[in-house]
Amino acid sequence: MRPGRFLSQPLPALLFLTSTLCAQRDCARDRGEFAARMAQDSIHVAREDIMYIEFERSGGFAGGRVTFSLNSDTLPQEEAEQLRQLVDSAAFFQLPALIADTAAVPDEFVYVVTVESGDLQHTVKARESSVPQDLHPLIDWLSRRARRTRGGGGG
Repeated sequence: MRPGRFLSQPLPALLFLTSTLCAQRDCARDRGEFAARMAQDSIHVAREDIMYIEFERSGGFAGGRVTFSLNSDTLPQEEAEQLRQLVDSAAFFQLPALIADTAAVPDEFVYVVTVESGDLQHTVKARESSVPQDLHPLIDWLSRRARRTRGGGGG
């Protein structure tokens, strides 16, 4: 059979399209399973480690920019533990540096989060429409904290 003729035949073409669509569906399912496995095997922040976090949110309708940084050592113990759990739950240190699963959406926010803890340092940049479900709680916590400090630095 000549190259290219395979897809011109009805049955092989249908089988090819069906397998491609199934592979795409399975790929999406596998991403979720992969994320769950990564969370189980994730690098956890030690309780005694101080975390330094830098947060930036830019874009949106007004195109504004909010930056915020904190040192977990300056937080009340309960808040520092909550923050540590959010970082661990997100499997933050296993996330890719750039998360952009979807096409850009006009006026959406872009988040940049950097976490340093012990010997670990990692930065993640994600558009609002691409933020993984497990990362949302950390983004929300940091966004609320940034609003409370009116976009300034500090804890």
